[in-house]
Amino acid sequence: MRKADAREKIETIRKPWLMSLSSIPIYPSDIGRLESIIGPDRSNLMRDASQKASAALAGRSVINVNSTGKGGGVAEMLSWLLGYVRGAGIDAHWYVIEGDELFFRVTKRLHNMLHGYPGDGQKLTEADVAGYQATLQRNAAELRSPVKPGDLVILHDPQTAGLVRHMKD
Repeated sequence: MRKADAREKIETIRKPWLMSLSSIPIYPSDIGRLESIIGPDRSNLMRDASQKASAALAGRSVINVNSTGKGGGVAEMLSWLLGYVRGAGIDAHWYVIEGDELFFRVTKRLHNMLHGYPGDGQKLTEADVAGYQATLQRNAAELRSPVKPGDLVILHDPQTAGLVRHMKD
């Protein structure tokens, strides 16, 4: 399968130790592909920065977590940018959390509140908070397997924000 075809298809790989999380494949890309767009000077700066980042992160993984593997701004950016991270020799991974309708309704409400919009106009109930926390707890438990001490965990969108306290250990 060609790299471009695989990127467009974005297959979800289920690991035996992951029950709800999805692992999105990342295919290495050479930063040199961008030289015709950004020019040789910027391309060289990117190579130098990539080498420094790779050395600084040696022995560590960069774990990216968001709420969708396709569609949406974060997924669209990650699907391309993480290829360059892998191409630079950095051990990058991308996981997508799972949640039910309640979880995504609550996180949409939180997202709207963060941006000052009324959204659906509803307040968070105790049941909303309990459902949100239970979903994040389940996802956090599953993230503990692939995340090692010293790894860098990047939580990309409001849906994953509640994982911060779980990932600090």
